[in-house]
Amino acid sequence: SWVAASDLRILGVLQRIALTYCLAALLLHYAGLRAALIYSVAVLLGYWWLLASFGDYSLAGNVALKVDLSLFGASHLYKGEGIPFDPEGLLGTLPATVNVLAGYAIMRTLRQRPSGQKTVVWFVAAGLGLIALSLAWNVYLPINKKIWTSSYVLCTIGIDLLALALLVEFIDIRGWRRPTRYFETFGKNTLAIYLFAEILMSVAWTVKIGDQALFMWIYTHGFQWAGAKSGSLLMALAFMHLCWMVANLMDKKRIFIRL
Repeated sequence: SWVAASDLRILGVLQRIALTYCLAALLLHYAGLRAALIYSVAVLLGYWWLLASFGDYSLAGNVALKVDLSLFGASHLYKGEGIPFDPEGLLGTLPATVNVLAGYAIMRTLRQRPSGQKTVVWFVAAGLGLIALSLAWNVYLPINKKIWTSSYVLCTIGIDLLALALLVEFIDIRGWRRPTRYFETFGKNTLAIYLFAEILMSVAWTVKIGDQALFMWIYTHGFQWAGAKSGSLLMALAFMHLCWMVANLMDKKRIFIRL
């Protein structure tokens, strides 16, 4: 069924990506990396202050929701959380930009120095340090993805650093490229496959078989036997591989969609 314009969701994942990349690009281009660091510290602390001063850390009581409600109205927010609430809300774009800036700074560091053991050690140390700091901060500011809290930002950057350290160790230093080709296929058409997955999911929830949505029918007849959690995981993996098959076909046909 079609969504009326009055109920159309304004924000979303792709909108969040566009806004954070735009803000990060403008900041880096006109002010540089040092200003980006100052921005990151100021925003993470400022966002904490806003959350603590003008609401609470709950889904229904946080200041980010209040901003979105006042600007867009409840009808234009995501409805999948039980209440009108957008996990890609406008205010959360500010701390989310810190993730983009951190990614830029990390990859700039990686390009400027050879991929050796010192780089791996530095990434591991920095990653563990940020995770430890986020866990300590979690006592006062919960690690919360939905609200994109400042502690969540530090935790995710720390995890990314550890993952990147593994990639540098096994791909750049040891030369183990073959196991990564499966994931490289996704990386060549990332946004195209994301949109394909979104459209496919929408169709699966819209098409009915009897009184069940196609999505639930597939889960019930194909994966429920494994149990609720294991079955959900298996179905998610199967869906991911289906998307990979499309990405692999595009790769073989040399079809690359760039924005």
